[in-house]
Amino acid sequence: MSSFKIKGFIKGLFNYLELQPDSDSQKDAKRLRRIMITDNKWALILDLTEILSRFADATDYLEGSKYCTYSSINPTIIELMKWIRPASYNNNSIDTNMIDRTIDAFGKVSEPAEKEKIDMPVETHNLLN
Repeated sequence: MSSFKIKGFIKGLFNYLELQPDSDSQKDAKRLRRIMITDNKWALILDLTEILSRFADATDYLEGSKYCTYSSINPTIIELMKWIRPASYNNNSIDTNMIDRTIDAFGKVSEPAEKEKIDMPVETHNLLN
C-alpha cells in the first residue's frame, strides 16, 4: 500500500473524528492532530519508499533462489550500486573489486565500515536528490 493511500486514510479518519458530536471522538481527534505526520515527513516517507523498494526487490530476488550463489549476489549488488550512485559517477562501469573490499564472501567487514558510527542520526533531508 502506498504512503499516499495511508495518508488519505489517516486524514479521512481525522476528519471523521473531528465531525463526530461525542466527546470521545473529539478527544481522539485532538490526540490524532498532535501526532499527525507533517507534509515534510510524508515527502520523506515517499522518498524512502522509493529508495528502499529497490533493496526490497533485490532481497526478494535473492531470497527466491533456492541456493543463492556469489554469481547471483554480485550482479545484484552491482545493479544496486549503479542505481544509488549519482549520475555524474554512474558511467555504467562499476569497480567490482570495490564490492570485494567492502564485504568478503564470509561477511568480514572491511576496515572503513567498522569505524562508522551507526548510533548517530543521519540527515535525511533531500536524501533522494
